[in-house]
Amino acid sequence: MDYSNNLIRLIYSSKHSKDFQLQEALEIENIANKNNPLIGVTGMLFCNSEGYLQVLEGPRVNVSNLFIKISQDEKHSNPILISVKDIQKRMFGVWAMRVIDSTTAEESVIDFLKNKYNCQNHKEFPILNDVSLSTMFLLDLQTAVLNHPLTK
Repeated sequence: MDYSNNLIRLIYSSKHSKDFQLQEALEIENIANKNNPLIGVTGMLFCNSEGYLQVLEGPRVNVSNLFIKISQDEKHSNPILISVKDIQKRMFGVWAMRVIDSTTAEESVIDFLKNKYNCQNHKEFPILNDVSLSTMFLLDLQTAVLNHPLTK
């Protein structure tokens, strides 16, 4: 049996390799929105001043190859694979790629998430390397953004 086209969900975090510029994340979004539909990959990328938290869903071989490419990209340092899971259905299929930056997201979205995850004392929402928390946070973030379309 060939498992190469089975759907997977991959979540990883990484640090910025240099001073973070939002423009870099938006360039990632533009490139991914052109390329991801061609390979059946969907997902979203959360970023703050410290690093990235990203979820990718799609065929195993395509997501795996994309993660290898990302982990070798000079914009990322210290990539940490948080989770790789076989899935029957996508949870993050809304966008080919969506970048959400903690500094430009709708304030009510970030406030909601800070309250839910008890991070009110943080300047910005921290990136979590826990499988359950990362997945739940990204899903909550997606839902909050969809309910607050002004989020950039």
